[in-house]
Amino acid sequence: MTDELAQILSANSISPDLFSARTPDESVIDGVVPCKGILDLWAKLAKAATESKYYPIIRGADDYLPEIERDPAEILSKVPAGSVRELLLPRLRERASSIEGFIDELPERAKAELKTALSSDPPDFDVFGAAVDASGMNSMSGRTSPQPWPESRETSKTVNFHTVRECKGKPVRLSLVRLTKSYEAPAYLNFGGWNDCPAPELQVAVLREWRETYNARPICLTGDVLECYVQQPPETEDAAMRLAAEQWIFCDDIVGQGTQTVRKLAMEIWKSRTWFFWWD
Repeated sequence: MTDELAQILSANSISPDLFSARTPDESVIDGVVPCKGILDLWAKLAKAATESKYYPIIRGADDYLPEIERDPAEILSKVPAGSVRELLLPRLRERASSIEGFIDELPERAKAELKTALSSDPPDFDVFGAAVDASGMNSMSGRTSPQPWPESRETSKTVNFHTVRECKGKPVRLSLVRLTKSYEAPAYLNFGGWNDCPAPELQVAVLREWRETYNARPICLTGDVLECYVQQPPETEDAAMRLAAEQWIFCDDIVGQGTQTVRKLAMEIWKSRTWFFWWD
């Protein structure tokens, strides 16, 4: 650990002795700290990252974390260029292909809407998301009328993260990652690449674009959860719907096992400064 980092930890009443290198080159340093005040500590360490060269990531209370087996430089060399929709188009095609097999089981109207949505090549993110919502395939109650958009945007002044709530009353693992851009954290922590979870290089690319558009930064990375803080959330219904369609393709479980519609997801991200992604 560098003297600068040790001094910053000490200045925030955190003993440097609580931390140890997780990688031989000390690009990742792990420690366990009290959960109480973890977000304040995160904010102070993030503010000091320019000086310390280490960016904080909250890892959760779980003792298990996957091994860091890949070289971050190797992952970063594979990070693709392009807009979010260009980056996620292959996943959109896969999602569309997987849904085609269920179309004939749907009611006639829903079947027609989905076939229309899938008739263009490439499929349109927004049209496809609206058609899946209309089909009710992600909803336990089946087809329902679209929820009206809220008249007011009453955002909470309190920032909440699922990972932090789960840690309440327990020690929390904190990683300090030596990087220059916060969106590169998945590369250094080798996050992604199992089941439907995007590979680390795609995670980095998508977070890079969302940082540019929404000033979103990763705050929490556990074994299967990514959470971000967003300084410039979408302002309008249309913008929130566009973002929700992208987030659904990026992480199906937040709709399929969460909000049950892309529209409900759009309402949540329109009102919130935090984003939650979870892969089963």
